[in-house]
Order: sequence, then C-alpha cells, then structure tokens
Amino acid sequence: MAEIKYSKCELRNAEITVKGIFGDDYTELRYYHPITGQECEHILQVLYGWSESENQEDWNQLIKEIKKDDMLLQKIYDDFHIIQY
Repeated sequence: MAEIKYSKCELRNAEITVKGIFGDDYTELRYYHPITGQECEHILQVLYGWSESENQEDWNQLIKEIKKDDMLLQKIYDDFHIIQY
C-alpha cells in the first residue's frame, strides 16, 4: 500500500502543492495547479491555462527551483510541510 504525503513549495508570492506517493518499489510526485486545483503529472502543467501575471517571474523561478531540487522527494517524505526556496 502506498503512503501519500503533501508539501507546499513556496517562493515569494508563488506556491505549489506537491503530492508524494511512496510505494514499496516506486515513488512518484504530482503537482497541483494553483488556480484549478487539478492534479498534474508534470511540473510545467501548473502553468497551463492562465496568462501572464504580475508574479509570473516568481512562478517561473519556483518551477526552476522545484525541478533542480534533487532532495524534494526526501523532504516530502520527511514531512516538510512547507518548503521555502
């Protein structure tokens, strides 16, 4: 049975909720669209469906930070409820 944990990744005014799925022989991350709440398989999907906003640079930077964070799975597993970048 898989264990599911959630964390919020934040950078200034941008915030993305990330779900970690931890099974016996696999791990998986899912991301939640900040406007629709829709679960996304890929991090870039969280930018779909909305136009440029005043904080667009924060969103772009947050996604870059999430993509390069090689410890993100471990942080979520270790119950980091808020991950600041």
